[in-house]
Amino acid sequence: MADSEYIDAIKTYCIEEEKKQVRDIEFEYEKRLERYIEGSLHNPSCTNSGKMETDNYWINPNKIILSNDFGFYHHSPEEILKFSLQKRGDYKYLISQMNDKSAASQLYLDEYPAPFTQDYLYMIGQNGNHRAGVFRTIGLPYVTAKISRITSNYWTYYTYSPFHKNILYLFQELNLIKIIDYDSGKYTFIPLEGFAIWILPSNFIESIFETTRNIRNRIQLVENLYPEYCGQIPRLLKSNLLFIDVWKTAWKYRNKDC
Repeated sequence: MADSEYIDAIKTYCIEEEKKQVRDIEFEYEKRLERYIEGSLHNPSCTNSGKMETDNYWINPNKIILSNDFGFYHHSPEEILKFSLQKRGDYKYLISQMNDKSAASQLYLDEYPAPFTQDYLYMIGQNGNHRAGVFRTIGLPYVTAKISRITSNYWTYYTYSPFHKNILYLFQELNLIKIIDYDSGKYTFIPLEGFAIWILPSNFIESIFETTRNIRNRIQLVENLYPEYCGQIPRLLKSNLLFIDVWKTAWKYRNKDC
């Protein structure tokens, strides 16, 4: 669709929303905001090897996923709900908060492949988590943003930790990724399963037990968002004894760099 068609769709939606009584829509608004917050994920710890910045790209706001470690530091969820109810009919304001020429009012998003499906998810690249919450709470049919889109099937993961390196090898043993190259702490791999990039642990956790806990937590968040696909993630990755399997893999891949 042309930009004007997206804008007309938002305008029509907002006009209809403004006609409704707050008492009739407040519960649904509250549930949408809850889904936005509860459906959060950890940002992937790996990065795509190719990026292309696309301006004024239209997406479904339900594909914007909140980062799990985000704190609502200057607007609480309650304030977001109240603001959404107040602004639900002000389509000009809402559109201005998506891709305005002012940098402060521009929505920046990073694109990622969605777990399990052929779709994409988007996470805030800069300031905008509160605004995304408003868009989702109101239920806007579309939003536009400046998006850093993925252009490669190659991903990079940086680590000098032997334990993290062996986690990569375990993921390869489980046919979740294929390691392509290693260069001075930089591992290049191809994800064989879409959820693999979402459950690799944070690069900066030093404790073995915190690292395996981070994997399990990431898996739990993915499964919360996609409960119908829970059985597709290997059970051993959810085990409290995961570190044992990592060390078994370490012995098999000893002295290897990729």
